[in-house]
Amino acid sequence: MHLVLDERQEALLAQGRTLGEGLPREHDAGLADATVDAARRAGFALLTVPSERGGAGLSLFDACLVLEGLAGRRPSAAATLAVHALLAGAPLARVPGGEASLAALAADRVGAFALTEPGGDRALTDLQTLARIQGDGTRLSGEK
Repeated sequence: MHLVLDERQEALLAQGRTLGEGLPREHDAGLADATVDAARRAGFALLTVPSERGGAGLSLFDACLVLEGLAGRRPSAAATLAVHALLAGAPLARVPGGEASLAALAADRVGAFALTEPGGDRALTDLQTLARIQGDGTRLSGEK
């Protein structure tokens, strides 16, 4: 299969490549923070979140173009941004207090999640650990 991108899509791919410029090397401790900060400056921290909620409002395909461009320069940075954007998408729209967490991801936090639990398999749907917003923080129940 051969995809032909239009000018806007080519621009998104190029913007993803540009995001990788000036980032720390792949295994530097500051790569995650630097990646999300660069994405914020470029307007891509919340790739698929609608613009009225503070995101870039990209389709999933367009978000993949940005990530593809970034992955060509910094694969680990692309993975970081993908997880950050994935967490900011649908999961936060469905949880109480999700708007506050979404605002934090847009402003100054780096999103992440853990998929495994002791004694569990790799199925995301079988996770038992829960995170609940409590006061100014988050309370976890379970083990990771």
